[in-house]
Amino acid sequence: GFGKFFRDESATAARLTPLHRSIFNSRLVRPCAFGGLECDFKSGRLAPGEGVPSSRLLYGVGHLISGTKLLTSGLSYCLSDGASAVTDFISMVHSR
Repeated sequence: GFGKFFRDESATAARLTPLHRSIFNSRLVRPCAFGGLECDFKSGRLAPGEGVPSSRLLYGVGHLISGTKLLTSGLSYCLSDGASAVTDFISMVHSR
């Protein structure tokens, strides 16, 4: 299955897709100790990596945020998390 641990070069990390490996290696985001990438529970906004401005808006749904949310792979969870991300994005755009 999909490798979800970004913290080290373990056997699981070796199974990351090229996209996920690139996102992690660029240090744009921060790995979660429990798997996936660290994010805000409510909005799904990914936590920025070291030295990355917090104003950068990157969001995650599904397995990508499995360390923050346990139930992430079902279609209903992805739709709900996606709607939360869109709502947060719109509020951020309107507040600028």
